[in-house]
Amino acid sequence: MRIDRFTPIVCLAAAMAQTPPGPTVIRTETRMVLVDAVVTTKTGAAVRDLTAKDFHVWEDGKPQTIQSVSFVADPSSAPQLAYLVLLFDNASLDLASQSRARDAAVAFLDANAGPNRYMAIVNYSGAIAISQNFTTDTDRLKRVANQEYVGAEVARSTLDPNAPTAGNMARIQATATAASGAGGFARGLASLAANLAGVPGRKSVVVFSAGYALTPQLAEQLNHAEEACNRSDVALYPVDVGGLTQPDAQTSLDSQAGGRAGRGRNAAQSSPAAVAESTEQILYNLAGATGGYVSTNTNSLLAGLMKIAREQTDYYLLGYTPPESPDGSCHPLKVRVDRAGTNVRARVSYCNVKAVDLLAGKPVEEDLEYRLTGNDPGNIAASMQVPFFYTEADTARLNVAMEIPTGSIHFEKVKGKSHAELNIVGIAYLPDGSAAARFSDTVKLDFASQKELQAFRAQPLHYEKEFFAAPGSYTLKVAFSSAGGGFGKLQVPIAIQPYDGKQFMLSGLALSKEVHPTSELGSAQDTELLEGRTPLVFKDMRIVPAGTNRFTRSDRVAIYGEVYEPLLAAAAPPIVELRMRIVDSAGTVKSEGAVRPEIAPDAGATSLSFALKLKLDALAPGAYRAAVEAVDSAGKTMLRSVDFEIR
Repeated sequence: MRIDRFTPIVCLAAAMAQTPPGPTVIRTETRMVLVDAVVTTKTGAAVRDLTAKDFHVWEDGKPQTIQSVSFVADPSSAPQLAYLVLLFDNASLDLASQSRARDAAVAFLDANAGPNRYMAIVNYSGAIAISQNFTTDTDRLKRVANQEYVGAEVARSTLDPNAPTAGNMARIQATATAASGAGGFARGLASLAANLAGVPGRKSVVVFSAGYALTPQLAEQLNHAEEACNRSDVALYPVDVGGLTQPDAQTSLDSQAGGRAGRGRNAAQSSPAAVAESTEQILYNLAGATGGYVSTNTNSLLAGLMKIAREQTDYYLLGYTPPESPDGSCHPLKVRVDRAGTNVRARVSYCNVKAVDLLAGKPVEEDLEYRLTGNDPGNIAASMQVPFFYTEADTARLNVAMEIPTGSIHFEKVKGKSHAELNIVGIAYLPDGSAAARFSDTVKLDFASQKELQAFRAQPLHYEKEFFAAPGSYTLKVAFSSAGGGFGKLQVPIAIQPYDGKQFMLSGLALSKEVHPTSELGSAQDTELLEGRTPLVFKDMRIVPAGTNRFTRSDRVAIYGEVYEPLLAAAAPPIVELRMRIVDSAGTVKSEGAVRPEIAPDAGATSLSFALKLKLDALAPGAYRAAVEAVDSAGKTMLRSVDFEIR
């Protein structure tokens, strides 16, 4: 059988979206929420003698019982480590401004870096680039901060941002490529904040920027960036390198308090002063919503940075136990101090986000890790697929998707509900047996009625997780268990080819039998992004990666992938064609065809996603391979394949 053209996945939206997500209710553990609050006098001096009775905290408008208050004056005595990121927004700065910012940063590092001061350096020039992960190595930080930029490209030295240093106890994960311009900066900032979620402790990002002209579309993108920062407990401290006109006093006060007074301004005003105010207002909104502030002392960038540095220690840490809420849910926060003549700054929301290694240090993690290396195959059958997608040079995101039989999950009655917990540990091993990456998680299931539980058991539990890895060969092993003694174990080989970010490349291929219009997901997609999980999106469709490669002839199955082509950002981008061939186990071609995906006019974008339909109803039961070849008009080609079975 031969077909001349593949069906774009958008044509399958209505049919494939008929199966809604299951009724699973995920619960999270109750834990302490730590809110850092900076309290100063009207002149900006730190207030150091407050006690618990002086503070009030509201979550969702309801007063909370403050269980602990401590004043942090020395990072070595803080109950949690503090991490600081220097982010250079090169897209908004001319070369002279970049030079000023970097000179000030080097002087700042010389005066402040050292033991217990973990810092990182990130650059934005059309995409977020982690130039140096967290370290306490002052000389290394100064060398990286002093790198020169030529146009939009960094003149990279031989420094390895992932090299072992004292600060590698916490890392920033790689981030997805963002389009250039104001929207790209907002999306890049959200991606950076989301990937800081796995870094424990207090996190501050100093943003060297000249700002952008405010538009309604940008305002929405900035809202997402602010939400991402609050989910990850990140405070933003913009440094106005551009030296623009400061907003009026009332606007500044509103912004510092976390308001969005500037969001309604008309960015198209013709007055240069009004445009400057609108441009700088972005910096005030970002700072005010996350608990930071804008440094506008353009005559001395270093003086402004030193003030920010002092604030990394002179703050209060307030602790309270929040009410139980689902993972990913966000709650407005308000902090007040009962002392006249003081100002207080704190983040304006708290989000309930799981840690990347949730089970770290717990006996259940040790037990599952022991099972990973043992010979017992387990007694719960499951399946797993792990496609990968490049996020930047020499970094790939692996999307783990699993299907676990629900009949094997043991439930007990807890407070009148059917309750179960599924613990999961995954470790990616290098060929020499050492662990390169890991994750752990707990899925909590609660059902109020027997009808809900029966509906849950009618289909496998779909589980997804992400982790990042450098190019190389790995064996991913995953073990999971529930109460009652049952456990399962899976493993898959993974081969990720080297990628320098400048070559024509094709991602791994994700099989899917579930597609949803993004318009039907509401805040679910935003939650994925802000928790550090990147949804697979083609046009206006959210593609759910399948945890199995076994299907029936009636299943509606698609293949999702991404093409990386730097020339897509050119004024005249090349034509990209996708060719797919399906062969059986004997090597006989069963179908083949080609399609040219539409290239969206997104300045700075160097990748495009695609989704192709697998036509299964004409295939007999058996084993098959789908090979997808990406070809561009410049003569570059790249081939990937994925195996599947029809039952």
